[in-house]
Amino acid sequence: MSSSMETAQQDAARLPRLPQRKLDHIPGDYGTPLLGDTIPFLKDYHKLVTQRAEKYGLVSKGSVLFQRGVTLLGPEANEFVLKDPEQKDQPHHGQPVLPEKPPEFLQSAAFWRQW
Repeated sequence: MSSSMETAQQDAARLPRLPQRKLDHIPGDYGTPLLGDTIPFLKDYHKLVTQRAEKYGLVSKGSVLFQRGVTLLGPEANEFVLKDPEQKDQPHHGQPVLPEKPPEFLQSAAFWRQW
């Protein structure tokens, strides 16, 4: 694991575990008052994320659907979220994020034919 990933994990471990915490130290903006980036999010999510990544980098704060949050992009961010060895930063409290086997309806050919 790279030292930047270790530093990010150490920084994240020191953050308070409260919803809507202050994110002033993270680059980004909250978009327009009240709605934030809700409209661009609904119109073209990929474009919004790409623009924010170019402007602020792979970690940025934002507001969508009246919720403030942080967007983490890239393989190191995925590793941090999905493989946190101590599971201390996970809302699922140590349970697997992805099921070992997809739900039955996703395995059904009839389900996919309707699309």
